[in-house]
Amino acid sequence: MGNYRRSPRCGYCGERGHTRNHCPEIKRLAEQGSEKFKRILQVQKDAVKNRKCSYCGERGHNKRSCNYKKADKVFYDMVGKEFIEERRKDMKENGVAVGSLISYVPYYDNTETTTIAYVTKIVTENQSPTWRWLEKYFSEKPDGREGYYRYARNLDSSPRQDVLFFLKSVTGTGIGQWGDSETCAVDYEDFEKGLRKDTDARIKVVG
Repeated sequence: MGNYRRSPRCGYCGERGHTRNHCPEIKRLAEQGSEKFKRILQVQKDAVKNRKCSYCGERGHNKRSCNYKKADKVFYDMVGKEFIEERRKDMKENGVAVGSLISYVPYYDNTETTTIAYVTKIVTENQSPTWRWLEKYFSEKPDGREGYYRYARNLDSSPRQDVLFFLKSVTGTGIGQWGDSETCAVDYEDFEKGLRKDTDARIKVVG
């Protein structure tokens, strides 16, 4: 069931659909010359002017109307889109696709048994850039760095996950993190590390 938010009720006129700070009756009485309601409007304006945004820290607006937040979200979404596009390109070039056979040595205690598995699924939706990728990105395009970190810092939840591909063992050996399962999900970054010459490849495409 979706979240239901009830329409607000004004603390002055009692009508629904607005709050006391936006009451048309108070505004009307102030425009008619009432000193009392002029003072009420001035107090409201001063409160808005002194309000501190919980997103950017500046005064005069709140998080909902923050222009920094709006601009930063556009940048954040752009970074995520470029990241996923780059990951898809890398996967294609390195032969990681649904149906590919993978030689995999999982990370668990002393029984590091190599197993052969095949890729059952690749997940790119709603994945976020890894910090290593972001460092590379920002070294090339430093503009927007402040906006990205400000946006990421203020998210209620900001998981930074790499693109994932799911494996299923075809040799009957466990490939879970502790060797207790015949299926697992692997960060593409783990596979990419195996392509570097100075790193022992724990994950390889073999067919």
